[in-house]
Amino acid sequence: MKKALTVMGIIASSLGAVALFLDNVEKVVDSFESLADWLGISKPAYELELVCKDEVSFDQWRKTRFTLVGFNCTGDDLQVRIEYGFGDDPEAGSFSVEGPVLRGSATRQWQTITVPTGQDFEKSVRLPRLELLSVPEIDPVDVEIHWELHSINDKKLLETGDHLISIRGPYD
Repeated sequence: MKKALTVMGIIASSLGAVALFLDNVEKVVDSFESLADWLGISKPAYELELVCKDEVSFDQWRKTRFTLVGFNCTGDDLQVRIEYGFGDDPEAGSFSVEGPVLRGSATRQWQTITVPTGQDFEKSVRLPRLELLSVPEIDPVDVEIHWELHSINDKKLLETGDHLISIRGPYD
């Protein structure tokens, strides 16, 4: 019985020491965050990165995906808007690339992705359908992807970016 009480005492003391250690670790982390804020090197509230190939063949275009990765700690849901190719006629909902060489599908010119607050995210986005209008004289043909990051509640534009994808032949 005395031995059991001694073992329980050791366990209780160990748990108390671990709790004290974790409390001190939390205070140290808070101190570093305060110091970082004071020095002006605080962690950003959001981050967005576009992960995508730089070149793809025309026959692999529809199988290509790109991924938006990052985190959102802003306290507000964010929204990413993606535009492909910078269209000739936005009302028609289609775009042409390099004149009459390729045309993008009407339904996929803009895509909108919501990024919930307080979360890391990884969103895979499929590229729009492309139609071959004529065999290009130049190879590769470039398609520009433009993205915008908006705060939903504040309706503020937070960040923009572009990525150029080269589409090469054969154009089967």
